[in-house]
Amino acid sequence: MKGLSIEFLTILMIVIDMLLIMFMIYLIRSLRMSLQREISAGAAEQVFRLIEPLFQDAQTASRDFEKQLKEKNRIINQLNEKLDSRIISLNLLLNRADLNLQSGTWGADQVHVYDQQEAIGRLLEKGFDSEAIARELTMSRGEVDLVIDLKKKLLAMT
Repeated sequence: MKGLSIEFLTILMIVIDMLLIMFMIYLIRSLRMSLQREISAGAAEQVFRLIEPLFQDAQTASRDFEKQLKEKNRIINQLNEKLDSRIISLNLLLNRADLNLQSGTWGADQVHVYDQQEAIGRLLEKGFDSEAIARELTMSRGEVDLVIDLKKKLLAMT
């Protein structure tokens, strides 16, 4: 050690100390970064655990809402069908009453409206046109056309 001067050894010691200090700073920073990542990951995990039940509840609520909408849509379609059927019946009754008042043949031998609707449907299925159906059932052609049109619209809705 006689060949090494004190200045050289002092500078070497300072360089080694600086390297050790830099190494310590690097270790401290890397530990701090890893701790921050772990804390961030833990916080994110906690937030996800808190939010997950909310998402599940929202999904359940949306499924229930969709089921209710489908049920309401089904009920509305049923009501529309019943309403259309009653409108057809009322129009038939009104046309029949107008025809009877014009011809003066208001009698007790009138056929029920529902039976007339079914008869028109049967004759239409057999291939009769509206004029032939009107002659066969002794009804006005307009009344037969009305029933046919309303039936077609009712079938198109379903």
